[in-house]
Amino acid sequence: MQTRPIDQVLARPFLARLLTHVKLAEEERQSVLGVMGPAKVIPAHTDVLAEGHPSEGATVVLAGFACRFKQLRNGRRQILSYLVPGDVCEYRFMTAGRLDHGVATLSPALLSTLPSASLATICERFPRITRGLLRAAAVDDATTREWLINLGQRTALQRMAHIFCELHQRLEDVQLTRLGGYDLPLTQAELGGALGLSTVHVNRTLQELRRAGLIEFKNGRVTISNLEGLREAAAFNGNYLDGQAALSA
Repeated sequence: MQTRPIDQVLARPFLARLLTHVKLAEEERQSVLGVMGPAKVIPAHTDVLAEGHPSEGATVVLAGFACRFKQLRNGRRQILSYLVPGDVCEYRFMTAGRLDHGVATLSPALLSTLPSASLATICERFPRITRGLLRAAAVDDATTREWLINLGQRTALQRMAHIFCELHQRLEDVQLTRLGGYDLPLTQAELGGALGLSTVHVNRTLQELRRAGLIEFKNGRVTISNLEGLREAAAFNGNYLDGQAALSA
């Protein structure tokens, strides 16, 4: 497996994610950087964390897209959430527990792990790092609740509009939106796997959003033509992505 030495450029998405939840002094940022393992270069569609295995630390996405999933006995998989640059893949490292889901890449990706022991040391020394991780975990829980509402209560168009709005906000938080959109290296089947829609239904809904002048999804890129209109179509309220609000919910 190829690796790359960690540096401030590679670590930027994770630090940016923490900084959306808490202010960190330069010494605190350097302490996080100091315990991050080398960035592993992972091909697309590779399982990186297995259900049932003990957590060895905080594995974070630095580039590319990944997902959490549950695998059924018949081999089929349900995507539980998308993981974008800056995200922690799972939070069982906080309790030294075993994973109750798997994690796989959806595109070529860079991942780094902060070992549990090293992370515990800097969290004891710098309580604000702990606070940032707790708020990130709270946002993760809140996002899971929104995905449940997506599958249970929203129409196909609302589901898709909502996930495009959510990804826009999450990627904007780590400075990965540009020119009115963002890269989304997913297939229509992978979109459908998260939204509970067939590929045919995904294609039909994308066309409906395009005809409404809201978005264009082409060649792995989402271009948002009317962000306010997209939010209105989704009835999107992004407060659940606010770490402080999510922690107090």
